Amino acid sequence: MNDGTVGEAEQALKDRREFIADMELEYKKGKLDPGPGEKGRKQFLQSKMDEMEMSGDKKLMTQDEIDELSTFDIGTELEGLRSLGAPKLAERFELKQRFPGLDDALIDRILVDDNPQRKAEVLATIEESYKMLEKGMDPGDIIETFKNTSRRKNAQGGLNYLMGL
Repeated sequence: MNDGTVGEAEQALKDRREFIADMELEYKKGKLDPGPGEKGRKQFLQSKMDEMEMSGDKKLMTQDEIDELSTFDIGTELEGLRSLGAPKLAERFELKQRFPGLDDALIDRILVDDNPQRKAEVLATIEESYKMLEKGMDPGDIIETFKNTSRRKNAQGGLNYLMGL
């Protein structure tokens, strides 16, 4: 500090020490560890798993953290399948992971479809139905909701309409 008094410099030094002590306390509590989706999360969870295996203490990791670590491994396996030339098999595993309990016949129909727009619409509908299930809707009600949803064609108006085509 070039400007200010000795008292201000001492106060700044005291504030810095308090900040470092607070950050050290937060670190010891585990609040500074990378959260889900953040950079370095896989390495953090792997080191935590290694520590848990060495110590034998099952309380070091929650079941959610163990599941999250296993999904990282599944992602690397899927990339390996793609690089080996098996994109359909990788896509099958992705669908099974994303939508647990999905019927194999439906997965086969999705994988066979070569229209990306239709495939995206089907996946969006499945995702929406899973969200409805999570909210507690009855499966019969979900089916009725989708049956009663009417959709009109998108192509209305525009230049073709104005030109009378």
